[in-house]
Amino acid sequence: MTNKYTIPNMILIGSTARNSGKTTLAISIINKYKLTKPVIALKVTTIQDKNGKCIHGGEGCGVCSNLKGNFEITEELNAGNNKDTSLLLAAGAEKVYWLKTLKNNISEGFNTFISQIPENALIVCETNVLQKGFKQVFFISKKKT
Repeated sequence: MTNKYTIPNMILIGSTARNSGKTTLAISIINKYKLTKPVIALKVTTIQDKNGKCIHGGEGCGVCSNLKGNFEITEELNAGNNKDTSLLLAAGAEKVYWLKTLKNNISEGFNTFISQIPENALIVCETNVLQKGFKQVFFISKKKT
């Protein structure tokens, strides 16, 4: 990310491991603040190469290979399943978005996302890359236990 952002109402949650509790922590934060301010949740998936192998190994889920363009932002509308984005919506986030972006297009994708968000909203974001693009940030890094 080349841009340096200052967004004081954004909490970034990251980890070097899968299944480390990022979504559980995000749900706790949403539950704490949802009655006092609008909470928007964002999950960021960085894709190295559209035609590359899945970052999780094996055949993968199709997210990387199905990306149309350099990035996509989708809004989660279903709070009734076990996807991370659904769980964030069920926890009480007003809106939940999933940014899928090629590594070289993170800034472009994030700029598109942030332009749609009210300034007074608390943004709770699961990411392992966005913290590098901020001047000041509240970043929580989770270790798998």
